[in-house]
Amino acid sequence: MKKIFITLGVITFCYNLSACSPILVVGATAGAGATIATDRRSAGKIVEDQAIEMQASDYIYSHEVFGKKVHVAVTSVNGVVLLTGEVPEEEYKHIIYDKINRMRPVREVINKIQVREKLSLDDRSNDVWVTSKIKTRILAKKGLLSRTKVVTSNNNVYLMGMVNKEEANEIITIVKEIDGIENVIPLYEAYKDELPQSLTASAHKSGNDSAVTEKGKEKIIEKELEEEDAITMQPYVIQPPITLSNDE
Repeated sequence: MKKIFITLGVITFCYNLSACSPILVVGATAGAGATIATDRRSAGKIVEDQAIEMQASDYIYSHEVFGKKVHVAVTSVNGVVLLTGEVPEEEYKHIIYDKINRMRPVREVINKIQVREKLSLDDRSNDVWVTSKIKTRILAKKGLLSRTKVVTSNNNVYLMGMVNKEEANEIITIVKEIDGIENVIPLYEAYKDELPQSLTASAHKSGNDSAVTEKGKEKIIEKELEEEDAITMQPYVIQPPITLSNDE
């Protein structure tokens, strides 16, 4: 099963880059192997996200009107899709958004596509380098790399994943130490210790019954989270961009 995930991860990585060098493929494979072990998404969600990325990318780059005119990267985490890159016309941006927003099982689309000419090869290479530096530093923190997706587009760093507040702050601190970044945009989904009050209250209420164990409380919360997940369309905590100054 891990081999399947790794293969899909490499394919997706190649889709999101106009050229996929052997060095980048090896890096993607190694990273995939490291992140699968502690990814907070279920195995099904991981495959689902990779399928969304491939299908969306295939739609964009095979489009007969704008397929060769745009550069758009698709990143999906737990059914929430981030679109980054460049298109020459505002209309293309909306067409891409509308199409992907209707895809199943997409829960939400965060459209950060810029209407401008494509970035130069040097600028795009710099984005890839920034992402690599961030991932290398996060890798030193056990478990954190698997819980966050790093996307760099035109010197803007987007952070996605299922993390708690302490993990989010730790990752943001790491990112702010990297040179060449203009903005850090956290798009994190709260995990466990930031559960909605209604869920924690329900668990405590059930806890009044002496027959309910701690594991029982966890199951109650998990069940209610699954039910809430089916109807919640905006799970991400989207904060204002963190603008970095030269001396930061």
